[in-house]
Amino acid sequence: MSKPTSIRDVINSYPKLDIKGNNNNVGNVNVNNNINNNVYVNNKDKLISQLIDECGGETNAIANNIAEKLNDLRSLNYFLKMARTHPPQILFESLAETMLADREGRIRSYPAKYFVGVLKKKVKFLKMKGKYAKK
Repeated sequence: MSKPTSIRDVINSYPKLDIKGNNNNVGNVNVNNNINNNVYVNNKDKLISQLIDECGGETNAIANNIAEKLNDLRSLNYFLKMARTHPPQILFESLAETMLADREGRIRSYPAKYFVGVLKKKVKFLKMKGKYAKK
């Protein structure tokens, strides 16, 4: 292999990335560089309904489901507290956003930490709008 003579040679030596090779269609970039939100919303809605169906609405089942999906059984007591104080719809919306972010590789630390941040932002936003009612 010969030694590159310029920066352009170094850049051209790297393999080209195929952005369209992603099969899950979440966050595909259109020609105008806009994120396709319809696909994201549809996947999120399906995931939320699937999560609600898995546990039915029981507090312990909700907390166990969240702990298992986030792979953080150490924080089960915290998730139980959240399941007692927040409506299941908000919890599952936050969990669905976390799971989709994890699939897309947007989580830098731990999924459970990301989940708590999403949940807090969601609750704060809903309280500002006056649409939040505790369980």
